[in-house]
Amino acid sequence: MENVFEVFLKDSEFIAEGIGHSLMILVTGFSIALISGNILGMIVGWVKRLNNDFTPIAKVLSPIPPMVYTPYLIALMPTFTSASIAVIGIGMFWPIFLGMINRVGSINGRLIDSAKAMNVSTPTMLFKVILPYSIPSIVGNLKIQISTIFMILIMAEMIGATSGLGFFIKKYSDYADYARVLAGIFVVGTVITILNVVLDIAEKKLIKWKPI
Repeated sequence: MENVFEVFLKDSEFIAEGIGHSLMILVTGFSIALISGNILGMIVGWVKRLNNDFTPIAKVLSPIPPMVYTPYLIALMPTFTSASIAVIGIGMFWPIFLGMINRVGSINGRLIDSAKAMNVSTPTMLFKVILPYSIPSIVGNLKIQISTIFMILIMAEMIGATSGLGFFIKKYSDYADYARVLAGIFVVGTVITILNVVLDIAEKKLIKWKPI
């Protein structure tokens, strides 16, 4: 255990750089998936014809582990960073997309009927009725999704990265330097815990109501 603490002192700059690089990829990829998945899922969930066409596709694609296509994206994309962002973006898009479709389908019918009685336009229905109603559920799922995303990112970084927390763990596991491996694992767990705490605080402060 003493050796692990020595790693934090000796490699603090390297570890901090890895954290920054991993978080940059995570935030970029997840933001793309979160925004596109929820907006497109909301539209598809509301338009019956689109719902019938795309929901079966989403049900097939959403369970596919991102690691299945990670090597191909790494080979096709110009940089590992762009490949990692694509892995996270694609890997999280389909579950978020499908989740939003299901969320639209489960909205309280009285709310929809009230909005229809006011003869609101489709954009108003989507962005001023359905989206606000869905936000508590979207935010509530972020804590689960963050852990999944970090797992995807770490596995991707173990394949072909030259920086990041996954690279740090893989590099030193190859050299059987288990003190640094344990230090890397501890850092990953700590970062995920901190992100979850931040999300929990944000949820309590920003979300004042829950849909029924």
